[in-house]
Amino acid sequence: RQFDRRMKAGIAGADDQCLREALIIASALSIQDPRERPAEKRDQADRAHEPFTHEGSDFLSYLLLWDAFHEQKGTLGSSRLKKWCIERFLNYVRLREWIETHDMLARTAREVGLAGAQTAKKCDDPDAIHRALLTALLSNIGYRPEKYEYEGPGNSRFYLFPGSALFDERPKWVVAAEIVETERRYARTVGPIQPKWVEEVGAHLVTRSYSDPKFVERTGKVMAKEKVILAGLTILSGRPVHFGPIDPATSRELFIYHGLVHEKWATRGVFLKQNRKLIEEVEQLEAKQRKRDVLVEDFVRYAFYDERIPEDIFTGEAFETWRREAERENANLLVMHRDDLMTRDPEEVTAELFPDGIEVNGAPMPLEYELKPGEKSDGVTITVPVEALAQLDEATTTWLVPGLLEEK
Repeated sequence: RQFDRRMKAGIAGADDQCLREALIIASALSIQDPRERPAEKRDQADRAHEPFTHEGSDFLSYLLLWDAFHEQKGTLGSSRLKKWCIERFLNYVRLREWIETHDMLARTAREVGLAGAQTAKKCDDPDAIHRALLTALLSNIGYRPEKYEYEGPGNSRFYLFPGSALFDERPKWVVAAEIVETERRYARTVGPIQPKWVEEVGAHLVTRSYSDPKFVERTGKVMAKEKVILAGLTILSGRPVHFGPIDPATSRELFIYHGLVHEKWATRGVFLKQNRKLIEEVEQLEAKQRKRDVLVEDFVRYAFYDERIPEDIFTGEAFETWRREAERENANLLVMHRDDLMTRDPEEVTAELFPDGIEVNGAPMPLEYELKPGEKSDGVTITVPVEALAQLDEATTTWLVPGLLEEK
């Protein structure tokens, strides 16, 4: 299993063009740390290790140590090399074991078809290196919501090991080589990562959920908020995504309801204007009789469109493409009639009882009816030209239309 994890990192490193670095780090994680830190000489050892410490990642510190050791190995004899290691609190035997493990991994990488030339090519992209390592270490990731403690997969929690180069910086997201438990659970050998890398690398392991789908007038699409979870750990939350391909039925329902019934979609077809004009006429009938019992409910208008629009239409763009073709065969396919919009025929609303205008001293003046209780425009409004104001009298303007006299 340990070998499989090392090879995962190596193969991912090849994909990210950092096979050399992935193999060096993977082999380092397979042996006991060659850096020694005796309790009685801890400060001295820390100072000696500083040249091999990368401030941005514990993983990259291995690369500094690898390069430094090989530089000395190429110029010093065996005795002087061992002395160099002792002076820097490095274990010579473990360094040799590191090289042997690396050679074995590199040989296996060539056997499985990875380009041999890649093992010598340096990579200067820390992100690519951490992405490669993440492939084998997905269970050791963590997110820091607060000051010190990290949350990991499976409801786990841990802290950064005090000896980590990232202990003071404490990135929001980290990946660790291992999680050890002493008086606390600590992550050792850590590097910074981005949550989107976790989503990419662990695409086969994450679960996704969607919430708050909404129709967007500008695009004609239904958008929702996406949440990505890995073993109980939220990787991403609230990301806007196109909901149509995810849930076509719900998206179609929202498009019809908001885009057509509520007229939020700026269609190029004339049917919506024709339907709106007819709706306003029915609303005028209701305003005249002061009862909202003639115009059908929204769900009836929804059913009208639902019956005619194909099931695979859930965006404004797709709707326009379908509509143009459909209207060539039937120009009035989406045009409503009075019967589609009225629950009953308001026979009591006649032109005699509810006229659209009256005469004042022989001059016709229009009347408007609105049913908006509590607002100034509620009731019947007469529109009078400025030059005719002097012709008005109190009796004329306080007398109601015939249809409302009985109730008064």
